[in-house]
Amino acid sequence: MTTGKRLIRYALNQKRMIIWALLMLTIAVAAELAGPFIAKHVIDRHLTGIEDPWYESVEFGHSVAFGDSYYTRDVYLPDGAPRDEEVQILQIGTRFFFTETRFQRQGKEITMMVHCQLSIITRRIRVKRPS
Repeated sequence: MTTGKRLIRYALNQKRMIIWALLMLTIAVAAELAGPFIAKHVIDRHLTGIEDPWYESVEFGHSVAFGDSYYTRDVYLPDGAPRDEEVQILQIGTRFFFTETRFQRQGKEITMMVHCQLSIITRRIRVKRPS
């Protein structure tokens, strides 16, 4: 009897254990791949999501007060809510800028021209840090 035939006979005898092991391996790989997917979602939606479009709105759960107005990110506005004037908050390094002009990112960096325009037309947002 050849080695291959002996291995196949052994595998057929241990069929249940092999299927169980493959199922557990599939679950372990899926769990390992879920971590980066969840991290990507958190980063894209919640950390860099500040640069999504914002609209002036009334005060409610997801609105943020700035100046004399309240602003809400587009994804949190209820259906049918007015979307009049779009504003944007840009983060450049550790600084945040509020602007009524929409800028598109090119890769991960804003072009130097846009950076110069920001310094002219924006108001700096002051963030209070917890003591």
